[in-house]
Amino acid sequence: GPFDIAHGHSSKAGALLRLAARGSEAARLYTPHAPVTMDPTLSAGARFVYGTAERLLAHFCERIICVSVAERDHLASIGLPEGKLCVVHNGIKSLPATDRDASRRQLQLDPDTVCFGFVGRISHQKAVDRMISAFAMARSRMGNAHLAIIGDGPLLDEMQSLASKLGIARDVTFTGHANGIEMMAGFDVFVLPSRYEGLPYVLLEAAASGLPIITTDVGGAGVVVQNGENGYVLPEQNVELLADRLTELARNDELRRAMSARSAQIAHEFSVDRMVADTVDVYDEVLAARA
Repeated sequence: GPFDIAHGHSSKAGALLRLAARGSEAARLYTPHAPVTMDPTLSAGARFVYGTAERLLAHFCERIICVSVAERDHLASIGLPEGKLCVVHNGIKSLPATDRDASRRQLQLDPDTVCFGFVGRISHQKAVDRMISAFAMARSRMGNAHLAIIGDGPLLDEMQSLASKLGIARDVTFTGHANGIEMMAGFDVFVLPSRYEGLPYVLLEAAASGLPIITTDVGGAGVVVQNGENGYVLPEQNVELLADRLTELARNDELRRAMSARSAQIAHEFSVDRMVADTVDVYDEVLAARA
């Protein structure tokens, strides 16, 4: 230092920064990016412990920047001071050029195969198990369809075993770690069935890639996915409805094209320049209040 602003991102980094910067002249800010207290499966004991930590640490910062209104409302509901909470939606740069044919060759897809794809960490939060179960449930109704799961994580082996157990191992490709944006070029529909989220960048990347999106009603999903326009926002635990939506989009080329065009339009609203400008406005507000 000396610094005017110290800004921590994610729960662990935010906690460390707010404690480490005590006694310095820097204004401290924190962006949670979906705190674990948003997990609906969290036990009451764990919810109390993590919620107490968030409440205590809130005393050691001037602002908490939430990436969605849903995240802000959640933090207010567990007792964080509303006067410190504000919202700045995530934003992304223009995506690099991609090659659809190369991606589909890598995934070994026929030209007429409808590819449903996921990109992310294969973890409890992302609920890949629900996506595999829904795909298995809908498989006989979809015609020539395939599921591509891009990413690595602690549940990778378990999810591969689940696909085998459900009899769809031939119809599911697990790539492990790969360039998500490049692989998205080969998708026809993007699926993110998370148990909880803030406002994931991958949804913005999927929209900017011009993909119809199926996701769950968690965090800021409804900011990026306008239900029925560029995809579907589904109840978080409804695997049967997810299977129905997979079937619908697999069968309807015209609907996929319409949703694809709408996703590309929506993506323009989430630029990195807008995110930076909104964040700097928060910095200015904090520093002006200090002055």
